[in-house]
Amino acid sequence: MSMSINEIAKELGLVELSFHEIFVLPDSERERIDQLEKKGICIDIKLLREILECAGKKCCIYEKILDLRYEIILKTKQEIDNSEYIDYASKNFLSLLQTEKNIYETIGYLTLLQMDAITTTIGLLQAQNDVERIMLSKHAYTIIYEAITNDLSKNVSKEMHKFPNEIVNIQKLSNFWKEVNSILKQIMDINFAKIVRNNIDAHKNNSFLEQIALYKKCQWADSIICLSIFSKIIDLIQGYMDIINENMKNLYDKHIADLKERSKKLNQIIKELKDIQDPI
Repeated sequence: MSMSINEIAKELGLVELSFHEIFVLPDSERERIDQLEKKGICIDIKLLREILECAGKKCCIYEKILDLRYEIILKTKQEIDNSEYIDYASKNFLSLLQTEKNIYETIGYLTLLQMDAITTTIGLLQAQNDVERIMLSKHAYTIIYEAITNDLSKNVSKEMHKFPNEIVNIQKLSNFWKEVNSILKQIMDINFAKIVRNNIDAHKNNSFLEQIALYKKCQWADSIICLSIFSKIIDLIQGYMDIINENMKNLYDKHIADLKERSKKLNQIIKELKDIQDPI
């Protein structure tokens, strides 16, 4: 019959081992979680799973939209390259397609970020002991750190500022991102998040003692709160993207109206030419 780890430790003359000496959460952590729902933070695992599944279905739709856009973009580029004259309509249409493609790339990118946050939140909530809770908490710090330093502040913000003035007011967008960045910097200690990311999550510190010291500092309740706020922030950005996408439809309508007007003028010129009597 196999011996337990504590029995082996006693055989070797070691003190009785206890995970709780390292991986233990204070009661206050659980009390904070109990108060989250009253503050509007969702800790309903069933609902979070439904939100996650819905986001996954949206990703499938975004993939189909982007596949179609890439196909049309390629076809339009080939038509332009094979043309012997400058085709205003095709070039303008290509520009619209590329802008719309970038919009859906950004929407999809945001959706995956949110799915990562929700998946980690579910794991933190359904963990069955303190060891699991603390081991899972570290990833929350990495998600927030990457969001602040790269994902949102650089990738998404930079891409949104590239959109044409016809679909987004750059000044209003800049003010919006100032608010977003202000909130992001308040929800978590970015310097500590960086240390966690570089030592016990994305990368590993060679020192066992330094890793353990960081694990003991990771906060379970804070991880859930920060991820929940992060998901709310993405909701706000997605709402902004919905407005931009709606404005994109207006650009397509304008493009069609412009083509109709050009066609009308061309038909008028042809009619005038036909009305001219050849004197010969």
